[in-house]
Amino acid sequence: MNRLISAMGSWGFSWPTCPEAGTGKPGYEAYKECPPGWSVGTSNQDHGGGQGDLCIQVRNSCQSGYGGRDGCQETVTMARPRREDPYYFDITVGDGKVTRHWFDLRK
Repeated sequence: MNRLISAMGSWGFSWPTCPEAGTGKPGYEAYKECPPGWSVGTSNQDHGGGQGDLCIQVRNSCQSGYGGRDGCQETVTMARPRREDPYYFDITVGDGKVTRHWFDLRK
């Protein structure tokens, strides 16, 4: 792994693949899914990068029996949880099903 990580920093690095085994280049997903009832949002801290680093939920904050013309919606955000193993390979097995295998490249 140490040799692979060193090679990745070299100019012209190309990830080794094995098409015969049903694998290609690895994918990368820094963040886990948002909890049920929440959707993905962006904080724009990276000025337009669209990282999807927040989970957003719109809640009804009206007290019972009240509700103005515009409603009483409140948008709540939380930091989107990061994956411990953000890289993955999708491996196709004999029956055509794809299995995702997660890993990390930190030393």
